[in-house]
Formats: sequence, C-alpha cells, structure tokens
Amino acid sequence: MSSALSNTLILIIPVILFIVIVSELRTPYQERGSANDNVASNDLMQVSNEGFNVTPDDEQNYDKYINFAIIGFPKCSTTFLRNRLLHTHQFFYGNDWMELHHLRNNNVHELVKLFSNISDPQIKMKGFKCPDVLYSNNALFNLQRYFPSADLIVVVRHPVLWFQSFYNYRVRKGYDMPKPTDLEGSCSTEDEGILNKLHSTNETTYPAHKVCTDRANFHIALSRLGKTTMESMYEIDLLENHSLPIHRSNNRIFFMELGQLSIENKTSAHQLVYDLESFLGLDANAGDTHLPKLKNHRPKHGIALNLAESKLEERLLDICLPEYGHLRTVLVKIGHKASRWIVSYFLQSPQVYVSDRNHLISLLKLWEKDPCYNIHTRV
Repeated sequence: MSSALSNTLILIIPVILFIVIVSELRTPYQERGSANDNVASNDLMQVSNEGFNVTPDDEQNYDKYINFAIIGFPKCSTTFLRNRLLHTHQFFYGNDWMELHHLRNNNVHELVKLFSNISDPQIKMKGFKCPDVLYSNNALFNLQRYFPSADLIVVVRHPVLWFQSFYNYRVRKGYDMPKPTDLEGSCSTEDEGILNKLHSTNETTYPAHKVCTDRANFHIALSRLGKTTMESMYEIDLLENHSLPIHRSNNRIFFMELGQLSIENKTSAHQLVYDLESFLGLDANAGDTHLPKLKNHRPKHGIALNLAESKLEERLLDICLPEYGHLRTVLVKIGHKASRWIVSYFLQSPQVYVSDRNHLISLLKLWEKDPCYNIHTRV
C-alpha cells in the first residue's frame, strides 16, 4: 500500500504544480507602473452576472459591442458632441443623458450589458461618453484590454479657458470652491484622479473637486495612450518625464481643438462635421442620419437649486482679471508644452486623425499665449 501511495503522489504532484504555474501566467499584465497605481487586478468583473452569463470567450468578444467613445476632457464640449450625434438614428449611447464611468469603476460587464441586446437595425454605432477616461488607470487598462478596436474622440481647449470653464461649472453646481489662486499645482489628495500627483511641488490644501492647474496637462494624459515613442529627450522634457503607466493599443483617435467647433470659420466647421462622419463610418446615403451642420450655440449651465443668483455672480471666475495673472502664467506655461508636444509628436501618429490640420495647429499655437490679451469673456 505504501508503495502504491508513493506512486500516486508522484503522478499527482506535477499536475498540481502545472495548474499553479498556469494560473500565475494568466494574471493580467500592466505595461508600466506598480501595484500602487490602482490598476485592475485579476478579477475585473465586480458586478453580478445574473441574467448575463459570462465566459472567457465572451470577454474576448466584448470589443464588438462598443464602436466608439468620447473620452476627453471635462468642459471640452463632450456633452455637445454627444447631443449632436444623438440627432441621428444610427447611434446608441446606452444611457442618453448620463456619462458612463464603468471602465473607471471596473464594471466592464455592466457596460457590455447596456449594448449587447440592441436589435434595432437602424443603429450602426454604439458608444459612450466619459471625459475622465484619460485620468484613470482602471479606465485605460480596461479600454486597452476589452475594447482595442473602439474609435476614440478627444477634444481639448486652451488651458486658461478650460480652467475658467471648469471652475465656473463647479460653482454653478453648488460646490464650495476654494479661491482660484489656491488651485495652482496638483489637486488635493482628498480629491480623486490619476493626475493628483504629477510633477508639481505645490499641492492644493483644499478639496479641489478635480479643478487644478495640473489637470490642464492634456498632453501628459494623452501620452498614456502610447501613440508616440517617448524616446527623445525633448519629448520627455515636454511630458515632464512622467512615470504614469502607458497603455498602448491600436485604437484610432479623432482629435480636435474646441475652436474647430466655432462657425466663425464656416468652411472649416463644415469640413469638421464631414470628417467626423467619415471617421465614424456613417452611411453617406442614409438621408437624415447625417450629422447636422454646426450652428451658433450657447452653452447651457444647470444651476444648483439652493444657489442664489446674486451669490452665483459673486463666485463666478473671470480669469482675465489682474489678480489672476500668476494663475494664467502657470496655465500658459502648461499650454506651451502641451501645444509643442501635440503638434510635434501626437499628431504625427498614423492612428491620430484630424480635420483641417492647418487650422487645428493654428489654434494649438494660441495656447502659447495668454488669451486675455485678446479676449475678455466668461464661459
């Protein structure tokens, strides 16, 4: 008996070792960064599977359910783009009026459930809007792993004007915002976001609600998509030599500057709509399914019910006032590096698509100057 038991153990032990080794090899791989980066680990499905059976093969096919995503940045007309696309019957957004943060929250399974049972033959494109994707390790990891073929739409704007718009958006929503001059540097550690600790030595001492000058580093967030080599010393310097994880994929990107949505240049504006249609593969013979031409529009701002109109006017930021000169200097410095990197490196990628390249570059060059020398506006 003893001899038989020994022979059995000799046969079983190698099998057990083999199973352990295989399970270790199946652990998801993160290209850069450490375990402290809060990147999704082995179990990415943190929701109930009730009513939706998932197998490893299903996870490999998630890509077919999402065609595109509007992923950046806050207060860069992501809502305007979504609402404009909703004018056509070819698009489905999962939820018409809400941003979908499933990638950031590791709820990939729930995201797929929203799109998997669509049977309307008119719907050709399925996508979602989430302007925080480029700030989140989880979101970038899940995008790379599950949706490597989804087309991405990214809009940026002058950092100075972005800061003013985002700050005033928070005020209108009733947030107790710090003084604008207290938001230079990285966002408070009480706030959430991947760019909290970027390169600034200064850190806000108040809850910033994601509004701080570091979050205007659009180029650093964009670099995480891995569309450039990041090998030259000049590029590394423009990117502040950051060590954030890079998530390389083959996702195509349609990239634009907010000024391209203005109809002051009607030819360029109409070309943008046409190029976006082409990028997304809209049916040119589908009649009323064309994206509507750009028209004059004013942003609509929801205001917190408990916020008195007089108090609102007192709290809104006019960033062109003299007391915000240093704040603008910080943001223009960021804009200078962002503009140089986008033009010299990001736009050179064959996976980055643009409309009217010359007009786009001329708008990006304006980031190197203080816009308050030319305009005095509140957005």
